[in-house]
Amino acid sequence: MIRIRESYNQMSRYPNTIFWLSLIGLVIIAGSLRFGSLDWDNGFDYTPHPDERALIMKNDEISFPELSNISSLLNPEESTWNPNWFAYGSLPIYLLKISESLDSIIPNTIDHDIRILARTLSSLSDIGIIMGITLLSKTILNRKYALLIGVLVSFSVIHIQLSHYFAVDTLATFFCIWGIFFLCRVSSYGYKSDYIFSGIFIGLAISSKISVLPIYGALFTAHFLYILNQDIKQINIKNIILLPLSISVLVSVFTFLIAQPYSILDWNNFSSDITEQSEMVRRIRDYPYTRQYIDTFPYIYQFIQLGKWGIGWPLTILSAIGMFWFWNKGISSKKITIFLILSNIISIYLLITYNNVMSILLSMFLSLGSLWVSILFRSKLQAKYLVILSWVIPYLLITGSFEVKFTRYLLPIIPLLILLGIGFISDNIPKKVIGSSYFNFKNYKHISLIVLLSITTAITISYGLATQNIYSSPHTAVKASEWLNQHAPQNSTILKEHWEESLPLSNNFNTQELPIYDVDNLDKLTNLSIELEKGDYIVLFSNRLYGTVSRIPERYPYMTSYYHSLFNEELGYKLVKYESNYLKLGGIILFEDTFNRVNLPNPIDSESAGKINVGFADESFSVYDHPKVLIFKNVGKYSNRKINSIIEEKSSILSNKSKDVLDRMMINEDRLNDQRAGGTWTDIIKKDSWNNKNPILAWLFWIQLISVLAFPIGFLVFNKFKDKGYLLSKTLGILVSCYVTWILTSTGISTFSTMSVYIGIITLLFISSIILIHKKKEIIGFLKSTWKSIALYELLFLIIFLGFILIRAANPDLWHPFRGGEKPMDVAYLNAVVKSTFMPPYDPWFSGASLNYYYWGYFIVGSLIHLTGISTETAYNLAIPTFFALSVGGLFSIGYNLTNKINANYSYKKIYPYLLGITTVIFVCILGNLDGLYQLINLLVKLESIGDFDFWRSSRMMPPDPPGFEITEFPFFTFLFADLHAHLMSIPFVILVAAIGLTIIKSSALQSYIVIEKIIVLLLIGITIGAISAINTWDIPVTTSITLGSVFVGYYLRYKTLNKSFFINGILTSCIVAGIAIITFIPYHTNTITFFNWIEPTTNVTTLTQILSINGFFLFLIATGTIVTLHNKFQVNKKEILVVIITSLIVSGAIAALNSYSGAILLSSTIGILIIFSSIK
Repeated sequence: MIRIRESYNQMSRYPNTIFWLSLIGLVIIAGSLRFGSLDWDNGFDYTPHPDERALIMKNDEISFPELSNISSLLNPEESTWNPNWFAYGSLPIYLLKISESLDSIIPNTIDHDIRILARTLSSLSDIGIIMGITLLSKTILNRKYALLIGVLVSFSVIHIQLSHYFAVDTLATFFCIWGIFFLCRVSSYGYKSDYIFSGIFIGLAISSKISVLPIYGALFTAHFLYILNQDIKQINIKNIILLPLSISVLVSVFTFLIAQPYSILDWNNFSSDITEQSEMVRRIRDYPYTRQYIDTFPYIYQFIQLGKWGIGWPLTILSAIGMFWFWNKGISSKKITIFLILSNIISIYLLITYNNVMSILLSMFLSLGSLWVSILFRSKLQAKYLVILSWVIPYLLITGSFEVKFTRYLLPIIPLLILLGIGFISDNIPKKVIGSSYFNFKNYKHISLIVLLSITTAITISYGLATQNIYSSPHTAVKASEWLNQHAPQNSTILKEHWEESLPLSNNFNTQELPIYDVDNLDKLTNLSIELEKGDYIVLFSNRLYGTVSRIPERYPYMTSYYHSLFNEELGYKLVKYESNYLKLGGIILFEDTFNRVNLPNPIDSESAGKINVGFADESFSVYDHPKVLIFKNVGKYSNRKINSIIEEKSSILSNKSKDVLDRMMINEDRLNDQRAGGTWTDIIKKDSWNNKNPILAWLFWIQLISVLAFPIGFLVFNKFKDKGYLLSKTLGILVSCYVTWILTSTGISTFSTMSVYIGIITLLFISSIILIHKKKEIIGFLKSTWKSIALYELLFLIIFLGFILIRAANPDLWHPFRGGEKPMDVAYLNAVVKSTFMPPYDPWFSGASLNYYYWGYFIVGSLIHLTGISTETAYNLAIPTFFALSVGGLFSIGYNLTNKINANYSYKKIYPYLLGITTVIFVCILGNLDGLYQLINLLVKLESIGDFDFWRSSRMMPPDPPGFEITEFPFFTFLFADLHAHLMSIPFVILVAAIGLTIIKSSALQSYIVIEKIIVLLLIGITIGAISAINTWDIPVTTSITLGSVFVGYYLRYKTLNKSFFINGILTSCIVAGIAIITFIPYHTNTITFFNWIEPTTNVTTLTQILSINGFFLFLIATGTIVTLHNKFQVNKKEILVVIITSLIVSGAIAALNSYSGAILLSSTIGILIIFSSIK
């Protein structure tokens, strides 16, 4: 313990005086960082900032009408006060016009530049932000922390830079911060004056920028918190609940209408412009200046840009930590934490996936609703932080999801994020530590936090001071134009890019624009080459265009090639001048790399030497006040043909990736010879053999033999099942034996032949024999005690198998001009697999190439063909009943084993498991959607023949445009129509994954298994998932979800709580399974080429009626079962009942609003949340 001088604390005698003097000093410092360099574009006749230019132009276009014509204000077509432009709010334009009018009546001899006046307004707004956030922080924290927050905001790069532009961001942020200031007072005191002032500032904020509308969430939160603080017995519905809120809302609406009257008077233009801006930020409208954000990741991109250039990495990270800290602080129930997390995940999913206004509204209601629910469960109510969060989180979720990610969009919440970050420090360092007489240097937590705070403050101040280098130097474009004026001959042809600023050239030059953003084609390339031949200089004002088109070479192959060639000086143009400027403090320079991100050669590589390369900066950070200007001179004087040839040749080299993909698909010469040298058709298929004369018996013999051999494995895996997974062993045996055969043929160890299939079966026998030796007594005992049940299982399998053979016998043809489906394609794939010597098989449709398709289902059938020698067309018709019988057997086993505790007095307890097993089979394999019921009712009502039933209609329930005859098959239709497609062959294996998942749950994550048994179970489920990826890749999300759910539920049943072991073991086990699934099928993945790497939602969305028609019966069962479960769970805790009610209302509204597939997503997600909610204690 070290004694520190107490003289510092003497200042505490006059705390308020010192605080206000400090704040005044801070304002003076902040002003010096802003007002001293508002003429940063000196040398331009106009502003090079396009948003600022647009606002100033609109200012020039409007005027307040004469008093004699005051009535014209109400006529939007005649009114000179109507800006006729609503991309931004009208208030900033009106404020500038009023300021200009006041400035004009003040006597002076100086001709004021409207740009300086406009930027003065912006800087004054930012000073107001600093004062507002400081005073707000003072009411939440203490004076020292409040002043520190003011310092951090004052020196934030993004605040300093945006103060130098007259855009609407600083004005909107100013009104938002002061609106939140008064809302925090509302939450504590509920004074009517605070309601009024908050309404005024909210209205002014929205009239500056419509995107701050979510601030109303903070208003409702503040009001809700104030009500909670009141004595429930003294609450007056009119005076406490309705009147204050109504006043604030009405005042905000009135203020908005005064500040932006033509939002109503000129509604058509207003709504049109707002729609355009909304579609712009979501990139529904493909404007050139938004293409820079193609393939940028939501939230992560803004986080990185804030860290690099906005407020610095330490403050960015600290702010994020603070936000999450207060978001979860004081919550007394883990359920509510999970509820909050899942609700916001759903919000993010909706925003990213469904790019529409409705998803924005729903996500806002979800995030706010979950926050409001959490208030009831917070042990320590921190009202002001919750008010801040109710503005920050919805705005961050919505804005962060935009396709267009200008960092300035986040300015309205940045000061509050900084407050939350410092609040986190304050929460974790006792008040007595800061500024106290004693300090314990042994408290490492306090030491680390104070060091973090010191580093954050030092780096933020350094960053802010470093921005002054940009504004203390002439604009880079001005310096570049001065050089060009001095060195370029008169009448030189200057080539500039369109959609780009021009240099402020004073001499008489001939300027031509290059249409870089236009559609890439040969005509464009020809015209570009002609212009390059004629040009004397190329001026690249900034990285706007080369930083965009080079990132999307598939859209701009020629322009990407053009920039590569230009920067390599291959077009006859040589870089003769460049101008750049960076953040600089002392000898430290932060270099902005505009080339590496777009994979372009750096023509000024030497310039980066001795500088700290911070990486790419968002275009909006650099292109306005310090663009990197490049000037190329035409020294080679190449002909347009030569230029055209160079660009086209370079384009071919850059696009060789497509050719490489095709080359990878081709079978190499040696393997192609091996494929051709394989066995002939007659070597594989024995037409006159006993097997071909008795195909059903031969096929069934091998199926049954494999299942018998696999039973010991099934006995071990499904040890917790009452039937020991007897029927599941059939699928398991086929999987294991075929996998061994496939791995041998895929690695070239063996050819695909009868012998390799025998090896697979022998391997199966070997594994089962080892298990049988160790579990001989248990297996024999089980067989003796349950042989009657086993006989019933086998009878069920045979009835299903033979019954479906009869169905196939009724229509065995594999081709029909109208009802043949795609069987010829299936037969071609099956023949290719059977005749291939090694895997992957050859492609029957693409000569010389390997089959780039999930072929593993055909490999299973092909293995049985090799085993039996049965002809392909017969095996095809035997495979359908086989997959159906395997599916029925697996489902029966799952249903049979879902029965746990049955009342001892229940007279049918012995038959109940069988009934549940059959019900499971009916639900999955037999029942379809509700269209069949609709048809039957319709036929009965009209007294028509049942023979008029349209079986095809039920599989194509969605008429075209939209959606477009999307397939709504159900399993029985799939088997009945009998196309041997991937989704049919994967069904029994998906069921196998579900069965293994169930045994993981029943054994509490394999708790009762010994190590080797656990390894076998995880190995088998991993191989099964791997096989599904090669049978039908589209089932991977389902099987992965089943596996993850089973693993985590199993561990929860083991530990009974969400502790560290639960998460560590759950994640570790899931990773092991994923690793097995990938590693065991590496030969498949390395020989398969994927032409896409993302999942996008279909534009043909499903209506609520269609969802209910397809899944209505099952949704009804799930919903009623969930309600019963929740009723039993929540009958005591009324708060948790409220959670369910609020969630149900939100989701019901969402489904009604969306009336689409996203409604189903919300419904299923909500059911999942509620089930988790009900299970956690």
